[in-house]
Amino acid sequence: NSKNRKAHKVPLSPLAIKLFSELYALRDESDWVLPSFTDNDSPMTERVISRAANRAQEVVGIDKWVPHDLRRTAATKMAGLGVAIPVVEKILNHTMGGVMEVYNRHPYWEERAEALVRWSQEIESIIAKDSVY
Repeated sequence: NSKNRKAHKVPLSPLAIKLFSELYALRDESDWVLPSFTDNDSPMTERVISRAANRAQEVVGIDKWVPHDLRRTAATKMAGLGVAIPVVEKILNHTMGGVMEVYNRHPYWEERAEALVRWSQEIESIIAKDSVY
């Protein structure tokens, strides 16, 4: 369910596939990769993720953040990795404004896939650095 009511397909990086596979193995026979804690036949809600983020505030060391902030962080970091802004916007499922919306109909699928691989490699690099300490 996206705000702009457009289908949003996301190419998964090897890291995303690995993490989803691990979650799938823990799903306790539910049809959902992230099932509800109270009803195995329903998906986990966004509120559960927000509550988990609230509980993790102290561990993360950031006073106040919400899960939506992760989108901004990913967009900022991908731009810093040299990912073109139209590609970042497509990854976020933003609608293009002005001339871009009218004239540029390219889906940027391959570019999105490559950008998400680069972003996952950056995440793995950050995790590897943190695990050294």
